[in-house]
Amino acid sequence: MGARLINRSTRKLLLTAEGGAFLERAHRVLADLDEAERAVASGAVPRGLVRVNCNVPFGLHRLLPVIPRFTAAHPEVRLDIVLTIRSSTSWTSGRTLQFASARCARRS
Repeated sequence: MGARLINRSTRKLLLTAEGGAFLERAHRVLADLDEAERAVASGAVPRGLVRVNCNVPFGLHRLLPVIPRFTAAHPEVRLDIVLTIRSSTSWTSGRTLQFASARCARRS
């Protein structure tokens, strides 16, 4: 930078006038960055349609319990959920998410 920012001795560190001015300016820059991040984050509201396909057991035991909390937290998101009785591993046309679950055999 070409300027002395700190005066250092064996017992203490002191900012020079240039160092104090640089620190003050750096604090303003960081505050501006924080404000810019908050402004962008506050406008990032999830919205749109999420299409989900899963089998009935997964839907009833895993998906259904979390839907009220999800819809309360993300009111702009619409859900289109299809529960099927057969487990399908092929991708269903037009679905955003598809879950397939299977029971694991217990070891003896």
